[in-house]
Amino acid sequence: MDGVSCYGKHNSSILEDEDLADEIHLHLQGLGKYIKAQDIINYLAQPSVQAQLQTKKTISLCMAQNWMHRMQYQWKKEPKGMYSDGHKHDDVVDYRQMKFLLQWVLLDQWCQWWDKNGEEIPCSFIAAPDGKIVIIWRHDESIFYANDRCLTCWVHAKETAKLYTKGEGVSMMAADFVSPDYGWLRAKDFDVTDLLTQGRTIRHKRDHLGT
Repeated sequence: MDGVSCYGKHNSSILEDEDLADEIHLHLQGLGKYIKAQDIINYLAQPSVQAQLQTKKTISLCMAQNWMHRMQYQWKKEPKGMYSDGHKHDDVVDYRQMKFLLQWVLLDQWCQWWDKNGEEIPCSFIAAPDGKIVIIWRHDESIFYANDRCLTCWVHAKETAKLYTKGEGVSMMAADFVSPDYGWLRAKDFDVTDLLTQGRTIRHKRDHLGT
């Protein structure tokens, strides 16, 4: 079967049968997020489907990929909506606008500034009322997920962006502190990088320092 069948003596594309096309589409939807062209081949190889199509042959992988496009699937990254972790909750917005940013502006005038080449900008700050300058330590983190590697899949043209959950499966976070003045935060004999998973600390890179 080369993508042309069909019922009796008709010589038309199988996909022109809307009922069969809908059946294939529903079958693909039932397989979850990561579908593939081979799934169409497997579906058409079922005895019940072959009996319906009056054939004992299936289609090639190339033909199955062509069918994916004809059924309005595209090989691309899945569309993503806003992260579903509360960035726009009223209390978060209020804290950011009315407290955090105002405090940051205040501290900013007491910090050393650097140019794009990493060189200090002379006289770019003033000392705080207590005579000290402010050193900003920024929290840096990277989160890794067990099942968050495959970003490209067959996406139907009518599929819309969904709320995107950060990651899938078991996660691990590497957390650290960094400053433009001093680099990564380090103790005398060891660094303070944290490796955390599912709410508990696994271990530090070299030794344990309480957080």
